[in-house]
Amino acid sequence: LLINIKEKKTKKSIETNQAASNLRYELRFFYTLILNNSNCKVYEKEILSYFSIIPKSSGYNYGTDASLEKKYELAIIENLNRFISMLSDINVNTCK
Repeated sequence: LLINIKEKKTKKSIETNQAASNLRYELRFFYTLILNNSNCKVYEKEILSYFSIIPKSSGYNYGTDASLEKKYELAIIENLNRFISMLSDINVNTCK
């Protein structure tokens, strides 16, 4: 299984001092399932996950950093679970 992740961060609300009051993170997961013995692609899928966060300050803030880390973790777990559930509908022994 090969996984490539592309991240895009968008400032959704900008304050008068140019600080972002709402950030949207978009994570695109590109999954490629390959049979090792024959080096053929069995399945490819792109799955999008996203979340938003409201920073507490423009500088370092432990609460914001911990929240961001937890949101990344939840997005990754949710995305991987979606991918695994999709695998039940395919034949993993057949090349594309």
